[in-house]
Amino acid sequence: MILPSLTMRVGWTIREVLKMRVLGKLASVGMLAAGLVVATTPSASAAVSGAYGKYAWNVRASASTNSTVLARISPSGSVPCWTATCTGQVTGGYYKCTNESETYNTWTPLNYNGRKGWVADRCVTLGRIA
Repeated sequence: MILPSLTMRVGWTIREVLKMRVLGKLASVGMLAAGLVVATTPSASAAVSGAYGKYAWNVRASASTNSTVLARISPSGSVPCWTATCTGQVTGGYYKCTNESETYNTWTPLNYNGRKGWVADRCVTLGRIA
């Protein structure tokens, strides 16, 4: 996120950056020593969406209960979504959640240590995790 009070331009000198009195804030958008703003990164206060559950749950290699379990996540754990807003749901294999009798088949992609994993999304809560 680029700060609204800044206009992005190439060729800022270090002196110009210091005059802006926002050096600490510029660190969150990325800066080369030459004074070029080159990329944006989330600030430490940015919200992260992900999955968490009341019971332990699995992150799987594909959207099926027959696929490899990449990780078993404890009730106190969470995993960020593959996309910022937890989108990308697919129809996959059928499953039942702990203590439920209904059958579901929707899965949401997660980012498990940089690898795309899948969660049976009716068995967890999707929302802000950080």
